Amino acid sequence: MNAMALDGWHLVSAYSNELLHKNNPGGVGGYASAVNATVDQHILILERFVKI
Repeated sequence: MNAMALDGWHLVSAYSNELLHKNNPGGVGGYASAVNATVDQHILILERFVKI
């Protein structure tokens, strides 16, 4: 991001979105386990002024 800023880019907006939250408890033979997974998406909107 710092290198992009040196080229004239700057952050206009940022979004964060949780796409998936999953919790699957399960067990086999007296052993219990759970899988917790979260997928996050981060969107950064950048802009740069370009002279033509």
